[in-house]
Amino acid sequence: MEGPAPAGSFGDPASIVGRVATADIRVSQIVFGSSLSTDPAAAGLAALVPEGQRAFAVRVAEEDIVGGFLQAGDRVDVFATFPGAVYGQQSGIGQAKEDQSKSTLLLQDMQVLAVGAVLSGDNRNVNAGARTVTVAAPPEALAKLALAGRLGHITLAIRNPGDREIAPAELVALEDLRPGSSSVDPAREVDAAGAAGHRITIYSGANQTTVTAPR
Repeated sequence: MEGPAPAGSFGDPASIVGRVATADIRVSQIVFGSSLSTDPAAAGLAALVPEGQRAFAVRVAEEDIVGGFLQAGDRVDVFATFPGAVYGQQSGIGQAKEDQSKSTLLLQDMQVLAVGAVLSGDNRNVNAGARTVTVAAPPEALAKLALAGRLGHITLAIRNPGDREIAPAELVALEDLRPGSSSVDPAREVDAAGAAGHRITIYSGANQTTVTAPR
């Protein structure tokens, strides 16, 4: 004759659906609440990896993870910055060449699985001491992450949880940061300005206007 289930155990299998085991459960063993958790992170990192993706750790500093405010469960965009040496930039003795460093939006909408050794997000804590961030990435993105981490510098930007839009990727060079940058040959631009008069750039907040004053 069956008796009542022990206190803290589960008598209905449906009540444990969605929970993960925090310890080994043997055949015919009575399952207690202390052996299960509703947090998937309790089962370890592998249980958090979405099907078809891989867990990949990226080495970071505090400034690379939004000042330490990045949490497990966030979604991020991955930016990679490469020094000019990667593009074959060389300069001889007494020669000064323009920096050829470039930055790009490498990957977007990546799920953060862990920050350091922390698998669960807690918005009250700042992960200032974390030196790695583990993201879920499709297999085809792993080589990009590995190469970017080896040759460049990786920075993560937190996305709004409801924003799943993919932005156009863009490769940015140093010349793209200059005010009023254009594709016109600088030598020709100077000659044209010299013929017409003095060019004066007026800045107002984020806006700029270029005028030509007669000689």
